[in-house]
Amino acid sequence: MYGKALTYLTKDVVDWVKTNLPAARQAQDWAIAGFSQGATCSLQIGANHPNLFSTIIPTGSELKPTNGSESSMISRFFHGDRTAYEKQIPINAIRNHAPSNQTLVIGAGERDRESVRNVELIAPVAQQEGMHVTAVESLGNAHDWHAVRDTLRYGLVVFGYNTGLSDAKPKLADYPNLKRISI
Repeated sequence: MYGKALTYLTKDVVDWVKTNLPAARQAQDWAIAGFSQGATCSLQIGANHPNLFSTIIPTGSELKPTNGSESSMISRFFHGDRTAYEKQIPINAIRNHAPSNQTLVIGAGERDRESVRNVELIAPVAQQEGMHVTAVESLGNAHDWHAVRDTLRYGLVVFGYNTGLSDAKPKLADYPNLKRISI
């Protein structure tokens, strides 16, 4: 994560929410979601902090942090520390914290072939490492907010069921804009 973003998201925001809002305190009742680079971020944070988040809902994730070349990223954002950079690659974060009992609902727009490919690479690793994984593509959509809407619509229902907010087990068939990606 860049700068102090990780501390902000995993400490400052979490502490503020727990102090100022009537929110659950246990990790099993917390989720993190994101889109595009934010999806990559949600995977990094969620997988690296299973003590904070039980559910991760990324849409359109990248395979690794990107902002220029890899060597530039390592130099500029990780102070030349390749090991620190490698820990932030989502697949590595998932493996480093296995086995995991977290839930991952990961999606991409059907026309966003790169993100679909990323889902096809990330989801099997997550499942192999113990995560409860549903991988989906949003039909007819690309790297856009329609794909986010469809993925979140299903992911939040899964989260609600897992946390006891709903007793209706989610069925992907009830979401005609989504198609399961085989993993």
